[in-house]
Amino acid sequence: MEFEKQTKDIKIIKVTQPRTYLKWANTEEGRDKQESWERIEGSYVVYINDYNRSESVIEGPFFDTLEKMYNSCEDLDLV
Repeated sequence: MEFEKQTKDIKIIKVTQPRTYLKWANTEEGRDKQESWERIEGSYVVYINDYNRSESVIEGPFFDTLEKMYNSCEDLDLV
């Protein structure tokens, strides 16, 4: 295994920090009946699609829409 020869200091890290998701049901018919985006806060906010982890949003009109939706839920109890 060539890959194993390239590794050192291998660790298992368990993350116990809660994760935040923005989820909703689509009201129009289509392929996706529900959407789920993980919201990650760090130096900046990024949204990652829960069903397609290679799809992320860090800026632009869709980011602004996700932030607006997130902020509209802030005062509600977390599910």
